[in-house]
Amino acid sequence: MNRLTLFGPADLRTVDDRSASLVLSQGKHVALLAILAMAHPVPVPRERLLALLWPELDEARARNAVSKALHACRRVFGDDSIVGRSAEELALSSDRWWCDVWAFRDALDQRDIMTALERYTRGRLLDGRLVVDAAAFDHWLDDERSMLRQRVLELTHRSATEALRAGAWSEAERMLTQAAGVEPLDERLFRLRLQVHEAHGDRAGALQLYAAFVDRLRAELEISPSADTVALAERIRSSNGTASAAVRTVPLTADAAPIVSAPADSASASASESAPVLTPHGNRTTATPAAAANTRERGPTEHGPPVRHMVGISALVVATLGLVSLMRGTPAVPSAPVINEPVVVAPFVNQSGDSTLNALGEMAADILSASLVRSGVAHVLDTHTRLHFGLSVINRDAINDTERLATLARDAGATRIVTGTFAVVDSQLVFSAMVRYAHPDSVPRKVAVESAPRRDPAQVVQRLERRLLGVFASLRDPRIPAASAIGSSIPSYPAYQEYVKGLSPYVADDAKTAVEHFERAYALDSNFLAMIPMLTELLVQRGRGKRADSLLARLGARRTQLLPFDRAQIEFWLAFRSGERRAMFDATQRMIAMAPFSPDAQWSHSFAATGVNRFAEAATAFARARERGGWVQEKLFTAGRWPLAVLHLQGDAEGAVNLAQSLYAKFRQDAVACYVLLQQLAMQAPLAQLETVLTDCRKESGGVDEWFRANVRLQIAEELMAHRRATEARAFVTPVVRFAQTALERAPDDIGARGTLANALMFTGEWATAFRHYDQLLRTAPDPSPRMISNAGVTAAHVGKTAVADSLLQRLVPPATGPQFVRLYRARILAHLGRTREALGELDTAMTSGLMAAEVLHPDFGYAPLRGMPGFERLFAPR
Repeated sequence: MNRLTLFGPADLRTVDDRSASLVLSQGKHVALLAILAMAHPVPVPRERLLALLWPELDEARARNAVSKALHACRRVFGDDSIVGRSAEELALSSDRWWCDVWAFRDALDQRDIMTALERYTRGRLLDGRLVVDAAAFDHWLDDERSMLRQRVLELTHRSATEALRAGAWSEAERMLTQAAGVEPLDERLFRLRLQVHEAHGDRAGALQLYAAFVDRLRAELEISPSADTVALAERIRSSNGTASAAVRTVPLTADAAPIVSAPADSASASASESAPVLTPHGNRTTATPAAAANTRERGPTEHGPPVRHMVGISALVVATLGLVSLMRGTPAVPSAPVINEPVVVAPFVNQSGDSTLNALGEMAADILSASLVRSGVAHVLDTHTRLHFGLSVINRDAINDTERLATLARDAGATRIVTGTFAVVDSQLVFSAMVRYAHPDSVPRKVAVESAPRRDPAQVVQRLERRLLGVFASLRDPRIPAASAIGSSIPSYPAYQEYVKGLSPYVADDAKTAVEHFERAYALDSNFLAMIPMLTELLVQRGRGKRADSLLARLGARRTQLLPFDRAQIEFWLAFRSGERRAMFDATQRMIAMAPFSPDAQWSHSFAATGVNRFAEAATAFARARERGGWVQEKLFTAGRWPLAVLHLQGDAEGAVNLAQSLYAKFRQDAVACYVLLQQLAMQAPLAQLETVLTDCRKESGGVDEWFRANVRLQIAEELMAHRRATEARAFVTPVVRFAQTALERAPDDIGARGTLANALMFTGEWATAFRHYDQLLRTAPDPSPRMISNAGVTAAHVGKTAVADSLLQRLVPPATGPQFVRLYRARILAHLGRTREALGELDTAMTSGLMAAEVLHPDFGYAPLRGMPGFERLFAPR
C-alpha cells in the first residue's frame, strides 16, 4: 500500500516502499493529498481544493491546476489511488493507502489512548517546511491541528479520569505524562496529575510538581494558576500538615488570575480571531405570529407567501449577525469585553533599502502602542519592555526568524504581536501591518496596508492607527461578525464606533437612526463588509431597495479585488437579490471550503441548500452550525425557524419536535418559541397536547394576547390540514371563529377582525360565509393584499362563482421581471378551479424565478388539490 505520514514532516512512500520525492517536492501536491486524507472517508468537492490551494486563480486556471496535481499524484501512486463518487468529488482509496492520521483516529475510536498519544507526539500535523503559499490552506491546517489536539486531550482527560477512579494510578500517570508533551500548560490534565500523586500518597511529589508548574506559568505566560488548581494544591498542602517551602512562595489564593492557555494552534486562536460574516438569518418580520398584532390592522396579509418571501426571506437573509435577541422587549447590546491579553507592537521593518529611515519603524511602533493604550482596546507592553527583551532589534537582523521573534514576545509576556514592514514605492511610503499570536507556528494575518507621500510619514502612521484600533476592537468584540480569518472585513476604528452607535437602535427596531449610523460607518470605511447585511436589511425595510441593490452592485463590481471569502459572500448576496438559487448554493459551497468551521458559513450554506431543495444537506449544515455555537445558538430564529422547516420538510417529526422543545425550554418567554413548537407538534401530537402548549404559552409570555393566539391557531390549523388532520384542524380553529365574530360585532368596520373570521371559516369548511366576508373586504380594504385576493378567489371557486374567480385572477398580475411571487397566489385559485395544469405551470415559473417556496407550498391549504400529483411533488425535488 501507499503510505502517507502526516504527523511531523510529511512523508510519502509508494507501494514498493520507494520515496515519492517527485510529489514531495511539490508543496501543493502534498497539501492536496493531506486535505483528502484528513477528510477521509468523506469525499472532498473539487471546489474546496480550488479554494484552499489556488484561490488566486480564476476558476478555469484553478481547475487546470487541480487536474495537473491529480495527474502527477496518480502517475506515482496509481490511477486508482484517488477516486470519487463523481468527477467533482475526490477521495483517497482506502484499499490503496495507509495513513498515520487514520491509525491515530482508529486508536482514539478504540479508546487506545497510549497508541494515539504515541502517534500524535511524533510531531504536529505537517510539521516542517511545506511551502504552499495559500492563506486559506494555512487556516485549514490550523483548524485541523486544533481538532486533532482537542480530540487527543479530551480522550486523555476522560481515560485518565476513569483510570484514577478505578485505582489504576500508574496507568493514569503514564497517560498524563505523555499528554504533558502535547500541552504542558493544560490545567485540567495537570490537576489530574496532582490527584494521581495525592491518591498514591505522594503529596510531596504533588507539591513539587505544582511548584514547577507555577514557575513555568510565570516564566512563559506571566500568569498564575486558576482558582481550581490553587484550591487543589491548598487541599493537598493542608492535608500534608506542613507547608512545603516551594509552595509557601506561591500565593495559594482562590482569586488568583485564571490561566490563559497557550494559543499554539489551539481552537481559541481561530475562535477569537474569526467570527464569520454575511449570514442569512431571520427576525420578527417573517411570517410567524411575532407580527400577529399587526395583522389586525391589515387583515390577513401577514400570514402568507408575500410576507414570507418579500419580507420574511429578505429579512432572513439580511438580518442581524447574531446581535439581536428575540426575547420580548428591547434587548441590551452587550458591552465590548476587556482585552486582557498582553500585546507587543514590534518595530516595523525597513525594506526600503534606505537606512536613514530606520527610525520610522520605531516611531510607528511607539505611536501605535500609545494609541492602543489610550483607546483601551488592548493591554500593550511599553517601549522599555520591548528594549529589555530585545524586541527593538529583532526585526532588523532577523526578520524571517519567526521562532526567535515569538520567543522574545512570549518572554516579554505577550500573547499577540503586531509586526509590520515599510518600503518606498514611487515616492510613497507604504506600511503593511500584521497581527499574529506569539507562537512560532501562528499564521500572521495582514490587517492593513496604508500609504502616504514620503515627506509625510505621520499621515500613513495615522491611517495605520485608525485601522489597528478597529482590528483589536473587532477581534475580541462579539458584536462584530469579524468573519473568518480569511475575510477582509475588519473596520477602521471610526467606522467601528459608528457601527456600535447603530446597534442599539437596530435592536430596538429604530431603523431610521440605525441606518444613519450604518451609512456613516460605510462612508468612513467601504471595506467594512460585515456591516452590509444589516444596512441592506434596513434599507429594504425602509423602502430603499434601490440603494441596497446599489451597494451590492458596487461591491460586486470590485469583487475581483476582494479576498476569496469576501468574494464568495458578495456573489452569494448578488445571487440572492436576483433570485439565482443555484448561484447562491455554489457561492456558499466556496465559503464552506474556505471556512468549514464557521457557523455563519454553515448557516448560509444551509439556507442556500434549502433554496435548491437539498434538505438533507441543509439539515447537516444546520447541525454543524449549531455545534460551532456562537450566535446560532443564541437567536431563536436562526437556531430554530429554518432548521425546523428543513426537518419538517424531510418528515423528521421526532427530530423536529425534539429541537422545538429544546428551543421552547430555552426561549420560553418568547412567544415565537411557542409557535414553532406547536408547528412541529402538529405533525403527530394529539389535539389536547396542542391546547396545553398554547395555554402554557399564554402563561409564560406576558405579551401574548388573544389576537396572537387566534393567528397561531390559524397557522397551526393549516399545518394540521397539511398532515391530513382536517377534522382536528376544524376543532382547533373553532375558538377563532367565535372570537372573531365577537370582535366584529363590537366593531363592524374592523378589517383585521373580518379577515381573521374569513380565514377561520375556510378551515371549518363554511365556504359561502367566508366568501361573503372576503367580498366585503375587497370592497372596503384600502389596499387588498395578494393573499386576500387569492383567498377570495379560492372561496369563489368553492361556491361556484367561476366568473368572480376568473376576474380575481386578472387582478393578480405577475411583474415583468424579478421574483414571481404573485404566481403562487394565482396557482391557488387555479387549483381550486380544477385547472391543475395551469396551476402547476404558475408554480414552476415562480420557482424558476428564484423563489424559495418549498416551506410555503408545504402547509398552504390552497395547494391541497395539487398534493400527490407528480408535477407538484417535483417542486420539492433537489435542484
